Amino acid sequence: MIASILVPGLGYWLIGERKRAFTAGGGIILLFVMGILIAGIRVISLPGYEDGYRKYVEGHVDINRRIVTVATTQPAVAVMKTGKTNGSGWPIFAVQRLGANGEPYSIETDQPPIGPSEWVMLQSPMAQLGDNISFLGQIFNGPLCAVAGYLSNAAARADVPKGYSRLADIGALYTAISGMLNLMLIVDAASRAGHAAGAPGAGGSA
Repeated sequence: MIASILVPGLGYWLIGERKRAFTAGGGIILLFVMGILIAGIRVISLPGYEDGYRKYVEGHVDINRRIVTVATTQPAVAVMKTGKTNGSGWPIFAVQRLGANGEPYSIETDQPPIGPSEWVMLQSPMAQLGDNISFLGQIFNGPLCAVAGYLSNAAARADVPKGYSRLADIGALYTAISGMLNLMLIVDAASRAGHAAGAPGAGGSA
């Protein structure tokens, strides 16, 4: 099962079914690659990321003194008092954030974040996965999906646009189906390995 997760078809290879490994595993990899070629590398969208960067959420107090949740890709790392106030008498704080290039910068605001910034996957993982249904299928391609996701984030940071046309839907469908097919291979390879191990004489004589 682990081998099939790492590389589609590798489970079959390890139990000696070489032809099945090439046809089934190779077909799944080809389907995944075709989806990327059709829609572009950004068809792989890792949950918890936006425009190639980690997406964070943080609480703020708005002008009506209500706590609201704000999403950002530049998390706050420190909040300091400045001793200043705005026209309404609200205190002004210096908020230090991490920029897109990883370098810290500071801004002054009368609506600082309340508490630390939290990665959205830690706060609401199911909601993030629900907004990215195709990834639930793509993830069963294992490291292949992880590598494609890394390249997708790199492309997003380089301002490569994400497709939203019908071709993008087809590419997402191909990559998702390839993952679901690999899930079938994972189960089947494990089942075949179990039957082989339980066959008469498989364990040798006592």
